[in-house]
Amino acid sequence: MKYSILTVLLTLLRLINCEDNLKIEDSEIICPDSNPLNCYPKLFEPSIEWKEVKEGQIIPAGLDIRLDLDNLKKMAKLTEKKDSIKNHEIVVSKHNNKGEFDSLIGFIEGFVELTYSKTSFIIIKDHFEQLIEWSSDIETGVEISHHFQSLLKITGLYNKKGEDNIEDKFFLGDEQYSIIQDMTYMILSSTFRNNIEAQRVLLEYLNKPEEFLLKLVEYEDNNLIIKRKLGLLGSLINNNLFDEYVKKARIEKSLIMLYSKVDDYSVKERIMNLLEDMKNDNLDKREEVGEDDNSDNSDVIDSKYADIVQRSIVSIEPSSESEEYKEILDILYNMRDGNGKFPINNEFLDWLDKLINYKKSIGDKEVNKIIELRHQVFGNRLGSRRDYDDEL
Repeated sequence: MKYSILTVLLTLLRLINCEDNLKIEDSEIICPDSNPLNCYPKLFEPSIEWKEVKEGQIIPAGLDIRLDLDNLKKMAKLTEKKDSIKNHEIVVSKHNNKGEFDSLIGFIEGFVELTYSKTSFIIIKDHFEQLIEWSSDIETGVEISHHFQSLLKITGLYNKKGEDNIEDKFFLGDEQYSIIQDMTYMILSSTFRNNIEAQRVLLEYLNKPEEFLLKLVEYEDNNLIIKRKLGLLGSLINNNLFDEYVKKARIEKSLIMLYSKVDDYSVKERIMNLLEDMKNDNLDKREEVGEDDNSDNSDVIDSKYADIVQRSIVSIEPSSESEEYKEILDILYNMRDGNGKFPINNEFLDWLDKLINYKKSIGDKEVNKIIELRHQVFGNRLGSRRDYDDEL
């Protein structure tokens, strides 16, 4: 290896100061080999410039830390205004010890108990942002799940409709509360995604898991909150632990009904992702839909949705006393009768024929309405003649 003149001079300088270096207490230095010139302080000494953190060094709290992906070296420096980050680097959370994580959890608990009612919103927001970073870690995710009740209170999932007490919003304004509410959903989604142990903790907490799942598919006026709730639902059903409760709560039907009530494309796409995965028994994670991704493919997604709805209705026994098919038929009717057109599934037409025959067998007066749907809306208009009694 070739050495520059400057390197040689620095080596000589270190040799001159070697005696001073050897006076350092063993507990305060790290020596990777027998050469005393390679020793370095155990406590990392930061500066305003990025410096490599050597093996075994302790990093003081409050520093900016990053990992250079080119050489996998950890770097740190004193915190200052945000620097531009190069493509080959990722920033690692400055909260790198358990004590700081525990402090964050303590803050969240205090926030719910209204301890920080006079705290700056910037500080409150910063604590939630930091907990988002921690929530994707498996071990800390499990710990966060033990504080599910506090986070649940922040989401407002179980608030009574119409409640608008200042205490319900933790002494925050509407816009500030919406930001914290949004981040809380992100924490929950990240906590339970691909973390089966955290999900088990949640199941132990929930008295009726199916009721909680149903809360996640209720309609909201706020499209962003709908997406966050669906994101949490997706994180819970991606490893089959909640399958029993998904079926018990009939989440598929609730998603079908929710789709019919929303008009935002990105919300519809989120619902379709869940419906397609459930239909295909493939509950893998999907990428989050970008907030600005509103490319209008509504006809395409509506067509996919109509196909799923038709496949859903054919699984219902025509003689079922619940007659829940009426709601689903109304959805298809409104889509077909309006400006939305979609391919008709032959199985769906066969199912309608079975329904017509059943209605006739019991003398149900609604049979004429079903015949009209079968032929005037979903099939051949002239074909209705064979189904009406006076044409036989």
